[in-house]
Amino acid sequence: MTLESRVRALENEVKILKNEIQQILLDIQEQLLIHYYPSLQADESSPSESIRRSIEAIQKKKAALERSGPQAQG
Repeated sequence: MTLESRVRALENEVKILKNEIQQILLDIQEQLLIHYYPSLQADESSPSESIRRSIEAIQKKKAALERSGPQAQG
């Protein structure tokens, strides 16, 4: 295995780890929001617009990471 191929392999591994860390951080952020704003899970109440936007942004980032994850691993 040449030095160049080793570096490429390590770069791919770092990319995968970065995606996994981002996914974990998004999961933590989502759980914190759910913990501090339990009303978000209630059917009868409606969360404020800013909270709704925050959750949607987190979900979009999470979905984007899930889509890019398999490509980074391949």
